[in-house]
Amino acid sequence: MNLRTKIQTHLNELKLKIKNIDEILTQIKEIEKQIQNQIINFQFHKKAWGMFWNNKSIINIKKHQYLVSIPDLYIPNRSQNCSTAPSPGMKVQIKSAYKKGLQCNFEF
Repeated sequence: MNLRTKIQTHLNELKLKIKNIDEILTQIKEIEKQIQNQIINFQFHKKAWGMFWNNKSIINIKKHQYLVSIPDLYIPNRSQNCSTAPSPGMKVQIKSAYKKGLQCNFEF
């Protein structure tokens, strides 16, 4: 009886560990999905002369990496309080991206 109880206790502990491993694997899959959704955090900073530029970002597209730089978003006729201007640390989700020659084109 005592041996059977120990075996059952040990079996229950192993099942709990397997359940924890499954939960960890699920979390890893969720992280992989976020990466594959290509959510990119652009770090914008404003230069002294008032133009917005971003730091270069590496985007992983179908297991190919492209080093891209989004051009400045300054438009001379646009008002300073334009709501479409990116905020510092703004997250931008890329809907699609493709390589055309030496340039990467993006659809936001």
